[in-house]
Parts: sequence; C-alpha cells; structure tokens
Amino acid sequence: MLLNNINQDKDSNETLKLRVNNALSVSSFLQITNNALKNFGIATIQGEISELKLYNHLYFKIKDENAVLDCLMFAQVLNKLNFKLEVGMQVVIQGSSAIYAKNGQFRFIVQHLSIAGRGLIMERLIKLKERLEAEGVFNRLNRKIPMFVNTVGIITSKEGRVVHDITSTLCKRNPLIKVIIYDAKVQGDDAPQSLLEALNLAYEQRLCDVLIIGRGGGSFEDLLAFSDESLVRAVSLSPIPIISAVGHEPDFALTDFAADKRAPTPTAAAQFVSEITIQQIQEAIINYEQRLNANILKFVDSYRMRLDKLLVTLELKGPMQKIAINKLALNNICVRLDSAIAQIHKSRQIYLAKLQDKIVTLAPERKLNLYKQRLLGLENNLNMSMQAYIFKAKERLKYNEFKVNAGIDNYCNVANRRITNAYNKVLSGPTQITLANLDKRLSSINSKLIALNPLAILQRGYSYTINVKTKKVVSANLQRGDSIKTVTSFGEIISLVDKVTLKTDGQDTK
Repeated sequence: MLLNNINQDKDSNETLKLRVNNALSVSSFLQITNNALKNFGIATIQGEISELKLYNHLYFKIKDENAVLDCLMFAQVLNKLNFKLEVGMQVVIQGSSAIYAKNGQFRFIVQHLSIAGRGLIMERLIKLKERLEAEGVFNRLNRKIPMFVNTVGIITSKEGRVVHDITSTLCKRNPLIKVIIYDAKVQGDDAPQSLLEALNLAYEQRLCDVLIIGRGGGSFEDLLAFSDESLVRAVSLSPIPIISAVGHEPDFALTDFAADKRAPTPTAAAQFVSEITIQQIQEAIINYEQRLNANILKFVDSYRMRLDKLLVTLELKGPMQKIAINKLALNNICVRLDSAIAQIHKSRQIYLAKLQDKIVTLAPERKLNLYKQRLLGLENNLNMSMQAYIFKAKERLKYNEFKVNAGIDNYCNVANRRITNAYNKVLSGPTQITLANLDKRLSSINSKLIALNPLAILQRGYSYTINVKTKKVVSANLQRGDSIKTVTSFGEIISLVDKVTLKTDGQDTK
C-alpha cells in the first residue's frame, strides 16, 4: 500500500514537472486571451447604468437582474455624446471585449452608446434637431409678434382644452381679437399629416395676423407629432408670424425651434398675441386724445405767433412800405433828373456860346481883314525897305555921281519893274489861293452852325411845349387843367389846358 502511494507520488511529480516546462507567462496568457476576445468581433449589449466614474476616460458598469459588466469609454467617444449619462439610465452599447494587462481586469470597450427605449426616440429627435439646425431651418424665422392683432388662427384639436384656454384669455385681455380654429388631430399616427393640412389651409386663406400651433400637456409620446420633420419644415416656411405652444413649461417640440416664438403654454401664447389689452387701448385712446388736443393748441399757438410776426413784417416790409420807399426813391430820381436836365441845358448853352464865339473868331470877314492888315504891313515894310535901299544907293552915288547919272534912270526903271512883279506874284500866288480856300471853309462851317443852332429852328416859326408841373415835353398823359409853357423865338407863352383830343387809328378821341 505504501509502495503504491510512493509510486503514485512519483508519477504526479513527473506530470507536474512536464506541465511547468510548458507553462505560459501571465502577460502571454493575457495577450492571447485579449486577442481571442477581439476575434469575437463587435457585440451589442443593453443594460442599466449602475455606476459612473469620470477621469480622463469614463469608467462605468451596466447590469441586468443577474450580472454586472465593467465598461470603458475613451474620451474621444465620450465627447461625441450630446446627452448626459446618469445612473439608472437604460442604454444600448456597442463595442468589443478586452483585458487590461496590468491588473488582468476584463472590460468592455464601448465604441457607441445610445439610450434604450424612450432614450432612442430622444436620440433620434436630437439628431433630427441637429440636422435641421445645420440646414438653417431654425434660423429662417425671427419675426416679432405684431403688437396689434385683429385675427388669431389656432391650429389644434377643437375638442381639447387649448381652444378654451386661449379664447378665455383673449376674452379677458382683448375681446376685439377674432379667433379662427383650424381643427386637427394632435396625437397619434395621423396627427402630423392632420396638423400639416390645417397649417397649409391657414397659409392659403391668409385670414390671420398670427398663428398658434400647439396642444395641452401630455406624455412624451403624445407630443411627438409636433416634432415631425415635414411639420417642422412647414412651420419654418410660414408666411404668417407663428407661435409654437406645445405642452407645459418642461415639455418641448421641434416646432418650438422653427416658429417665430415659443410659448411655454397655450395660455402664454394667448397673452403674447394680446400684448395690448382692451384697457391699455382705452387708456392709449384717452392719452392720444389729450396729446392730440395739446398738440392742436400748441399748433394753433405757434401759427398765431407766426401770424403776429408776419403782420409786423408786413408793416415793415409790406407793399405800402415798399410803395412809400419807391415813391421817395422816385422823387429823389425826379429831383436828380431835373437837376441833370438843368445842368445839361446850362452846359449846352455854354457850349453854344463858345461855338458862337468861335464862329465870330473864324468868320471870313475877320480873316480877310487880318490878311489885308498883314498885306498892308508887308507893303509898308516893302516901301520902307525900298526907300532905305534907294537912300543907301543915293549915298553911294554921291561918290560916283558922274557914273550914276548916266544909268540911274535905267536902274530905277528896272527896280520898279521888279517891285511890280513881286507885288503881282504876291497877289496871284499861293497866299491868295489859301485865302480863298479859307474863305470857302469858313462859309461852310458858318452854314452848318446856323443849321444846327436850335434857336434857328424857332426862328423859322417852330416852337416846343412842356408841362409846367413835370417840366417834361407834353405827351398823351396831358389832362384838363394842366399848365403848359410854349417856347418860341420871341419868348414864352403860359397856357391852361381846357380840352385834350387824341388821335387813335385816324380818328379823334376826346
């Protein structure tokens, strides 16, 4: 018995020795196991989050009724989530299994995570919201709700409480606002299409100033109709300002982002469209009436002041003042004109006197007398020269009397002939011609002066008449009773007008 035991122990030691020689290291075993787990591929697992720890990466556990699984989500995957993970949340994860070599711990490496059940629907809504936001659907409308609204269109179920809440609120705040109800289903599979048809009908009719689309509170699933993509796009293209009022304050739908304004409740939407209440309108009318009366009185006062200023200006610069100024200016001009006429008349008289003196100076008789006097002077000078010459000759002849006696007579005759010839040349030469030409010119100038002399016209029997009052030559404006002065060559005649006869088209007119 003992021998058998010894033999058995010997066999066991040999087997153990053989196994030790073929044993793997821990790291090799873990690496082989990790590679085998990776070869299993991608697995999808659903469970409830039971524990969360966030370091650089997210470490969490999911569980069901019978087991717990350690999970690891790297930071680059965690940053892609658009919702926050919480303990107790049902999730669906995808990834692969792995063993962490340092501590030999088995973990599931998560590559994708989504919320299970309602969470999946929420995730789809979030993705749809992100896609519509990227397309700019939520940025199309940003209009202000009109301050004064006449007609409101309500797109909802007429059997719900929304209609009652909105109409009662409007009746309290502003009963003048008209309400049009576009009946539509607000939950169920047919709700999106029904809401879309009611919305398009409101667009076609264009009877409303503002539209309200919404419903009362309900479950998350009851509100899904207002997040339908077709309905959201139709709301974003609304030609009429639109308000989305879905559920209560915590609830939301995608129409809230596509509409011009989101109301937390249908009652709040009614308050938005009735921002101006009937009381405010009445107070505004009274205020406007008071302001209008004040402005009218202010307007009248300003125009009265302007009228007073215009009257003062009219007195200072009006037609009568201008007439007085112009009359004074006219009188000054008349005085200056009379003075100028008198000055011109005086200067003409002086000029005429000078011409008369010039005529006397340049008269032919005067020039002939001057030339005759010059000729007599020349003749006297010639006689005196001859006598002096003869005297000198006689003096010289005293020494040669015997020679002179023989030829003196002949010499005297020659001298007399030379003197006679010189005298004849003077009378028939250029001097006589010049005197004749000057005589002709003097006669011509004298004739022109006599013709241009205004007194000569009067001497021919003519006269001119002037108005004694205006001192102007009489014209067609002469009236009965005016004094006139007639100037003639022999004097002046003062007359009083008794009758004026004018000629028009060959006929006399009195």
